[in-house]
Amino acid sequence: MILKELDAFSSDDPMLKAGRKAEENMAFYLRRAFKDDEKLHVLNGVRVERDGEIAHIDHLVLHHFGFIVIESKSVTTQVDINENGEWVRWFANKPHGMRSPILQARGQAKLLGKYLDSHAETLLPKMLLGRLQQYFGWAAYDILVAISDTGIVKRPGSKAFPEVCKADAVPDKIRELYAKWRRLASPLNLNPLTAQPAFSNKTFEGVVAFILQSQSKGDSSTLVRMPAAPAMIRDSTSHPYDSAFVQPATLATNQTPAAPPPKKATIFPGVSPVCHHCHSPRLWVGCKDGYYFRCQDCRKTMPIRDICARCGREKKISREGPELRSTCESCDESRLAYTEPGASRPPVNPAVERRISPAYTSPKAVAVRPPTIFPDVTPVCRHCHSPRLWVGCKDGYYFRCQDCRKTTPIRDICARCGKEKKITQKGPELRSTCESCGDSRLAYTEPGASRPLVNPAVAKAVAGSQAVGVASLPPVNPAVERRISPAYTAPKAVPVRPPTIFPDVTPVCRHCRSPRLSVGQKYGFYFRCQDCAKAMPIRDICTRCGTEKKITKKGPEVWAICESCGDSRLAYTEPAAVQNSAGVRAGS
Repeated sequence: MILKELDAFSSDDPMLKAGRKAEENMAFYLRRAFKDDEKLHVLNGVRVERDGEIAHIDHLVLHHFGFIVIESKSVTTQVDINENGEWVRWFANKPHGMRSPILQARGQAKLLGKYLDSHAETLLPKMLLGRLQQYFGWAAYDILVAISDTGIVKRPGSKAFPEVCKADAVPDKIRELYAKWRRLASPLNLNPLTAQPAFSNKTFEGVVAFILQSQSKGDSSTLVRMPAAPAMIRDSTSHPYDSAFVQPATLATNQTPAAPPPKKATIFPGVSPVCHHCHSPRLWVGCKDGYYFRCQDCRKTMPIRDICARCGREKKISREGPELRSTCESCDESRLAYTEPGASRPPVNPAVERRISPAYTSPKAVAVRPPTIFPDVTPVCRHCHSPRLWVGCKDGYYFRCQDCRKTTPIRDICARCGKEKKITQKGPELRSTCESCGDSRLAYTEPGASRPLVNPAVAKAVAGSQAVGVASLPPVNPAVERRISPAYTAPKAVPVRPPTIFPDVTPVCRHCRSPRLSVGQKYGFYFRCQDCAKAMPIRDICTRCGTEKKITKKGPEVWAICESCGDSRLAYTEPAAVQNSAGVRAGS
């Protein structure tokens, strides 16, 4: 039977919400399986405290032979368990270490046994004519780890870690454990090494009632005696194991559970409310699981509560337009609690105005991605502050700097609601649209000169070989001039593979400067020097888009083809003398 449900829960943390959902799912399976079972008693959300140590047991099952501690874990992807019992959780396709739930459940069961042993004189009878006090060390302490139904468990073997299972398989595991201990406690079991004692009915009901009151009391360390619930007491002759123990003495009944602490009011008559965190009076009202104030300065929230001055109970909050009214349902008292001023929700959010200003630093409590484009402001590279940018898209739109070749993400913040806008591109125009308030504007227009038809880097390299006139090309980028100069070393952040062949330029060996080269192929085409026998790769860069061309060979001809813009040219023709010498060596 179900003796205790889960306690009330309220949190905005997504991790805590996922854990709570796993506990509720496990409580549902236990309720469906043992709601009418009088042999198994289920308590959800048990808190045990002893000598400063605290254990939160997700689910506790009590039977006449011991206890079963169940630890629920929210797993939506996959967990791996190795031979040493170490757990790894997979999140966003990356492994993350996690605490072993098996060791966690064992620690909870151990603390539960110590806590019950500290009250053994009250809960268990004495043996040998009252000379020897019993303790709970003989009781069976089993543990189970319940994984979410959608999770995947990877074990080192099919029979490894049998205490780990899916949530829907936990009821069957509980029945197997109960049948095992019942079989060992049977009078037919003549093996004294495996014989299992059992609680008498009255002792068992006393233990259950004691744990129940320790939860309702809140401070379990002050409990010494508590009565067994009358509806739970059975006849001592109805169970075959009652003769094993003497029934404990009747416990005192003069203890009442402590009243829950009252909630504090957050609004008072004649007092303007302020934020609890930064004491700002700039508030507006929101509603999600109850009404709350949202601060315009620190963006934090606080609940709206009003306490009745007559009966001391919490009033019900209702809203009519900008007015908030608090009504006590017990004494029918009602008053105007708060009126939201019209200026509390201005057309332009002041917090956003400060956030997009250069001198403002976003607070740590609200992680906000800063905008990179502003109205009537020409964007520049955030690395070298160059205005020579063109727009690209890969997992989102970005600016590519023509000088330092680095990227800057394109982000725009809505001035009304403070949310990030959606970026779309139509030709050379970029538009930012807020999906919340529908605000849309032309964010950026890509100039025609930002994507030259001829890459300045390649143009400079080709101009150095006097193959193409520099006057027919766009202005050469100064940063590229430095990068292709012999004294310049390319930065490690942007690795660039230089070309090895140029139009109308005879290639030579880069080791000995010999023009006697033959073409080979292994993981790509390369030149083999006939004099020093060393090799160098064959690379050609497209003069239009700046990407590396694909090298193909047709007989003695080597062709370079750009797969991006389709440009193709005859890059190199292998001399006949080199072909003949290569053929002679191959024939010999």
